[in-house]
Amino acid sequence: MADLLTAEDFTRDVYRSLWTALGSLARSNAPIDAVTVGERAPQIATLALELVRDTPSAANARAYAEIVAKDATTRRVRNAGERIAKLSGDDVLGEAQKLLGTCAPQTLTAIKPAR
Repeated sequence: MADLLTAEDFTRDVYRSLWTALGSLARSNAPIDAVTVGERAPQIATLALELVRDTPSAANARAYAEIVAKDATTRRVRNAGERIAKLSGDDVLGEAQKLLGTCAPQTLTAIKPAR
């Protein structure tokens, strides 16, 4: 799912922390489960356990990631729209294009393990 999401795609800090911990574990070739997440990031251990308990199926993880990515793109577009509405000056079009350019997903192509 690293090809779809970055930590910034999550609205809550705790989910950003979880995503960062998952990436760190993946890069170090460590097993990824609630125990290893809790060990890596004790402040989110309870969240990791709750997610394991409450998530219907890991088989749908890709679909869940796609929902988060879509929602993040929507938030970026809305944010850019609000900022564009307030633009003024000589290069409104150029500034608007730059703002819209920030709306594209900022994803990684893969998580590369440490060597």
